Amino acid sequence: MVNGQEGLLPENVAFRHTATQSSLYGTWYSEYGVDGVRDSCTHTNTQTDPWWRVDLMKVYRVNRVAITNRLNYYYFRINGAVIRVGNSPNVYSNPICAVIPTIPSGATANFSCGAMEGRYVIIHIPGDGKILTLCEVEVYTYLGERIDGVEIRIGNSLENNGNNNPICAVIPAIPAGESYSYSCGGMEGRYVNLIIPGDMKILTLCEVEVYGEGPVLKRSFVKMQFNSRADLTDPSIGENVLKQMGSALADGGFTNVTLRWFKTPKREVMGKVGTAISHCDKGK
Repeated sequence: MVNGQEGLLPENVAFRHTATQSSLYGTWYSEYGVDGVRDSCTHTNTQTDPWWRVDLMKVYRVNRVAITNRLNYYYFRINGAVIRVGNSPNVYSNPICAVIPTIPSGATANFSCGAMEGRYVIIHIPGDGKILTLCEVEVYTYLGERIDGVEIRIGNSLENNGNNNPICAVIPAIPAGESYSYSCGGMEGRYVNLIIPGDMKILTLCEVEVYGEGPVLKRSFVKMQFNSRADLTDPSIGENVLKQMGSALADGGFTNVTLRWFKTPKREVMGKVGTAISHCDKGK
């Protein structure tokens, strides 16, 4: 069972991803909206329904979008802009997250999207003769996203830190704060690894629980006859014999063995030679 973590991602998932805008004014490029610098801005030409879009490269559950407005007299140009989140690159095909009433000059405003799912975040201004300019667009999602695509591997090898062991399951997603269970079908192994393939990844977990069956213990009963002058009915002598037998088994590679007498050894006389016939219980 794997438990996802609650809260917000500390990093901006739009940072330096591919951005596009409907037109270009001068050198105010679309990528300036995701470069992490709040005083470099995007800018379209004057047109009908100008838009700007960022491709997050995968589907996220978007919690909020933060937009930084330009710092000058033209701050009002952002008024009435629409934020959309969805899986279509088409401007009007995705649902609306929020409508921006206004953002003060040079300020950053946050807009809640309530875990809307989407690969694209699009900002556009409806109407004729409009200009869209943005200085930074930040997209934040949930910590639960960090577990998406995790591989659960089980095995006995530490090759590549155990990450080459067979795969039990791949986690598609776990909602924040929830726990999911994955069946491994009786896979055997000493090590359980969770790994996210790829570069620049973060793995965060709140709890990992592993349930299974331990090693099967077998009990064997062996009837043994000793030729000895020692009195095996003496408990101390009997225990010493068991220790010697345990050492002999360990030399043969049987280390996980516990020996004990099933019955108290009895001394029997056979002919002229005293022979002690004893019974012991060997548990493995």
